[in-house]
Amino acid sequence: MRSPALAIAALLAGLLALPQIAEAASAGRATGSVNMRACASVKCGKMTVIPYGATVWIFGSTGGWYHLTYNGLTGYASGRYIVSAVGPVARRAPPPSFGYCRTPSWDPFYGAWYDGCRWYHQGAWYGHPSGFFFGFRFGG
Repeated sequence: MRSPALAIAALLAGLLALPQIAEAASAGRATGSVNMRACASVKCGKMTVIPYGATVWIFGSTGGWYHLTYNGLTGYASGRYIVSAVGPVARRAPPPSFGYCRTPSWDPFYGAWYDGCRWYHQGAWYGHPSGFFFGFRFGG
């Protein structure tokens, strides 16, 4: 039989650990609808869908996946659809309809489409993101 004092001590120890866990997380946002999974693989079951613009708490990353919390659930989401950011996620422009090497995918870090060769940003192609990205973001 367990003593009530031991149960209370365990509960208090757990509550004292919560601030450290919360401090280790950073805010992020979904740049598109993305499945949250039980592990960092598409082979794992889908837990929920994180909608575009939703705020998440990121604990770390592994192999292109973010370990995060959304709506009380903790799991993994593809890093292609999550950006570590503060503030609203800007709506992305549609992908270019011509002139690409391969079908472009959205690069949330630079906020541009990338086809494996060049970046497409605000109607123009760039060989390097330094043509439009200066390492900081403007609010909103």
